[in-house]
Amino acid sequence: MNNIGNITNRYSFVHFINGIIMGLIAPIMYVVLRDKGFEIFEIGFLIIISSITTVLSEIPCGMLSDRIGRKKMYIGGQLTFILFCLGMIYIDTMDIMILAMVAAGFSTAMTSGTLDALFVDTLNKHNIIPETLQKSLAKVGGISMLGLFVGAILSGVFASFNLPGKNTSSFENNYVIAASLIPLLLILANRLIEETYEAKGINATQSVSFISQIDSAFVNLKQSQSLLLMMLSSSLGAIAMISFEKFWQLELRELTQNEDMKWMFGTLFSVSLIIAGFGQALSAKLCQCFNNNYVHSLIFIRILQGSLFIILFMDHSLFSFSIVFMLIFFVSALSQSPVMTLFHHEVKDSERSTMLSMRSVFLQLGAVIGIIMASFSTHFVSLKFAFIISATVYFMSISVLLSKQLLGLGDKLSQLNDKPQLETK
Repeated sequence: MNNIGNITNRYSFVHFINGIIMGLIAPIMYVVLRDKGFEIFEIGFLIIISSITTVLSEIPCGMLSDRIGRKKMYIGGQLTFILFCLGMIYIDTMDIMILAMVAAGFSTAMTSGTLDALFVDTLNKHNIIPETLQKSLAKVGGISMLGLFVGAILSGVFASFNLPGKNTSSFENNYVIAASLIPLLLILANRLIEETYEAKGINATQSVSFISQIDSAFVNLKQSQSLLLMMLSSSLGAIAMISFEKFWQLELRELTQNEDMKWMFGTLFSVSLIIAGFGQALSAKLCQCFNNNYVHSLIFIRILQGSLFIILFMDHSLFSFSIVFMLIFFVSALSQSPVMTLFHHEVKDSERSTMLSMRSVFLQLGAVIGIIMASFSTHFVSLKFAFIISATVYFMSISVLLSKQLLGLGDKLSQLNDKPQLETK
């Protein structure tokens, strides 16, 4: 196996363990807070605190990562995540829980995109063509989804055991296991991940304010119109997807009303992760159908996404909802590696973490806008109406992909893929 394969396998294993940890807590986070006695509006407030912390710290953390090294930032983020887990296990009061959610926000900002930046930095040493990068990202993404699935399955298993000396929610067990796995993850990351990027370092005599960091990041972003358009397209995608991601439980509850089918919630969540893994694995094949023109592939995917949301709007059957549910996750997973291949091709190595953080800000702002739109639509009209708005946003986002800059970028990478690549032994 060549070096590219070895690098991909090492990063895939780290992503797999990371996926297990996230899968342990993703299905039960709100349940734990509810069992602690927090009201629904208090839970919403805590989520907002975490999101605001992430948005405000994303860009500074990305810029700091470029200066001190990606691996150090990743380790710091995982250590901060342990503090969040401890808060979810032991804290029952609102004022202290806010601090735990702040820790969660910082952890997200410090770790989001960091593994991907390390991975791409390492691959770029071997002068790979875009197609190889896209296939490698797809493989790593698929393994990450598999880890999430395993974690989601284990989530229900660990919740069935009682911790000694604890009389609180059994779902807190998941946070105990997750926190216990973090040291293993850090050992693996330290041994398997190579820091190939030479950090800029921090000039102790130079004080860089938060505002100047934000300004610097936006200046760098404005210099690449294609990068800015990609982030705008991703933000529109987040606006459209969030109505389904956050409110599918309400639609399923409506469809299963007066029926003893609570098992459907956990089953659909777990199956969707496997389906998403298949989507990641097949994304390279889809791109080959478009001659590895990733922009053309994304236009096709957006048409599929909008069409699926139209079906959600029109249909009222539990069976068809389940099928569309799985297809939405499958099609969304198809888009991830093409999007990131385009993104990483346009980003300089010295600014990779910063731009990944900027992209995360665009996504989270899109998600906030989407939540507000979906909430108002659901409150004043219906959840079905929120789905048709999402379909409209998906179709609108195609206009961004049809811009001259992105169409030109798609053609450029397609031509690069036609060039022969030297194997690295």
